[in-house]
Amino acid sequence: MDIDARGWSHRRVFVHDTRLPHVLEPACYHEPSWHERELAAVFRPGWQCVATLDELPREGDYVTRELLGVPLLLRRAGGQVRAFRNVCAHRFAALCSAPKGRAASLRCPYHGWTYADDGALTHIPDPGSFASPPGKPALIGRVKLTAVEVACAGQLVFVSLAKQPPPLAQWLGARTHALATRLFSTDYQRVLARSIEHPCNWKIPIENVLETYHVAELHSSWLARHPRLVPVFGEPSAEQHEHELGDGFSEYRDSMGAGFAPYRALVRALVGDTACHYQHHHAFPNLVVAHTPVLSFLQVVTPTGPQSSRSMIRLYLHRGAPPRAWTAPLRSTIGAAASWFLNGVLREDAAIYPAVQTGVQGSERSGVLGAKEERVWAFQRWLADQLAVTTP
Repeated sequence: MDIDARGWSHRRVFVHDTRLPHVLEPACYHEPSWHERELAAVFRPGWQCVATLDELPREGDYVTRELLGVPLLLRRAGGQVRAFRNVCAHRFAALCSAPKGRAASLRCPYHGWTYADDGALTHIPDPGSFASPPGKPALIGRVKLTAVEVACAGQLVFVSLAKQPPPLAQWLGARTHALATRLFSTDYQRVLARSIEHPCNWKIPIENVLETYHVAELHSSWLARHPRLVPVFGEPSAEQHEHELGDGFSEYRDSMGAGFAPYRALVRALVGDTACHYQHHHAFPNLVVAHTPVLSFLQVVTPTGPQSSRSMIRLYLHRGAPPRAWTAPLRSTIGAAASWFLNGVLREDAAIYPAVQTGVQGSERSGVLGAKEERVWAFQRWLADQLAVTTP
């Protein structure tokens, strides 16, 4: 096994030589009881990426989110991002209903209760009607919004619904935390942000991005319409790519575009390097990051029900190393082209998910996985282990 300058080993791409069992039963993709077990075991105890810092650039900027059925409000105040349950302590109205905006203060639109940046109640209209009974403390100074833990890796903003979650770096693992911090640093500029609702279980989109076996069939028309993409995104030789099935993650790496001179020239112009590579990293359960020398991609698939989910999509472009003014038009073109390409792939992927959901609900037996789908197998094994399920 040879090690190149990036520290990547060059060997046969697949860890396995034979087909593998489909670890999860069909019921795992639609039954409410299984869904609740997943929420309790792998989602509520940990961290979920819900936003990026560039969505909150100024004091008072906020975004609203829904995570595992909980309404959230994230707002920049005092130079940091704070998160709360988006629920007034009075009679439960949402403090902010818009997806994003800017608010000088947190004031409930229903009755006017107002909160400080840290969530402490500061004002009650008609305070006399809320006078405390003898021996009871006053509401102001005691009542607060319910805070939610926040932590960042690069520009990625994570929240946890747990009372005492583990440190973010521990939850993500050293490799994932380092990747997220580097690939979504301020050296990168966001060029695409999307939220996609899927009428399917969250594992279906996740498993889709863990294998390329579907590309020849599902994306055949896309590649046929755009043959110039094939030299860049085509299949490299076995000596140039590999899988890694790690502890809490799986990864695919290859030398995408290394044999295509125009692509190498593009990389050199933007980042001053000719090293061409592609890395696709899945941090269990639902965080996917991928990158080339000039682009970083994020997908987080969150369950919204036993048979529904939501994808948070972000695409970032390297600003240049060092940043050069003359590359601005080039970077703009690359950002637009990459967004166009990604949207096309996402559209074709999303179109097949309802058919998979329908099929899995009608199946009486588990499927089977090929060697090219071994990252799906690794993910399923991990999830089964978290839920203490006996696996084949």
